[in-house]
Amino acid sequence: MANVKPVPNVTPVLSTDSASDLGFVPTDKEKIIFKQELLQMLGQAICVELSTIPLYLYSMYSIKQDNRGPGTQARAHIAVVVHQEMLHLALTGNLLTAVEKGPILYREDIVPKYGPDPMILYSKIPLILERCEKSNLEAFIKIEAPYNALPKLSAEDKSADLAPHEQESMKVGMGDLIDYNSIVKDQDTAYKALQTIIGQGKGAVGNAQAHYQMFLNLYRKRTDWTCWPIIESPMNEMYTGHPLILQLSLAFDAAYCYLLTTIEKTWQVEDPILRRQLIGNNHAIMINILNPISNILV
Repeated sequence: MANVKPVPNVTPVLSTDSASDLGFVPTDKEKIIFKQELLQMLGQAICVELSTIPLYLYSMYSIKQDNRGPGTQARAHIAVVVHQEMLHLALTGNLLTAVEKGPILYREDIVPKYGPDPMILYSKIPLILERCEKSNLEAFIKIEAPYNALPKLSAEDKSADLAPHEQESMKVGMGDLIDYNSIVKDQDTAYKALQTIIGQGKGAVGNAQAHYQMFLNLYRKRTDWTCWPIIESPMNEMYTGHPLILQLSLAFDAAYCYLLTTIEKTWQVEDPILRRQLIGNNHAIMINILNPISNILV
């Protein structure tokens, strides 16, 4: 998992009543400190989720589809990860909205930059958009790795069990996913949201649907598919001599920006019907706009 700035040990309190039940009542200063640190951690979580989604999408689109063969299966596995990252982004935004206000995604200093220099938070993992091959999957494994020290990945020993073992696994499956429409309104719903993120996401092991395990499995099978010869971390300026490609690239950027603003809007409304409509709009943008444009570009 990408290293996160250490946070002082402060007893978490989501309500005075729950703290009183435990025989502990925090001081006003402790409440302020806890809220500040909580906001910082949730903000960092938003940045991580926002950074990884384009990484995984770009890698997924680079794989050639092969009529239900290994390439198609690899794309499907990465699509599951992207779906869950979108869920984690939504849940983290719900948590942040419950604590203070919904996060901002569509702003120049918030939207992640890609290339060899930008890194994920405090880690040394570069944000490089590249084809789904060895270095790409190794970066994904590092992003999703648990806190435990990991064995060094070996190209010669693909069959080695590289996943650290935990005492017990999180029992969070696709059937247990919290609805995107859920609103975090109390301690129980907050814990449920966190449990879903922890069970599937960065640092989780012992769960077949944990992202670390899924990318580890793909790493072991990385020679089973072929990729399109796509450009590493492309910029629109690269396509000035190719009007059609430039327009498609700009259209993709516009659709993705629209997706970010729609997600923001979802956090700002409480009406469940409107929230479901916005969530449906998010899905339509990804499937009906981003997907076909990407398939043309590669």
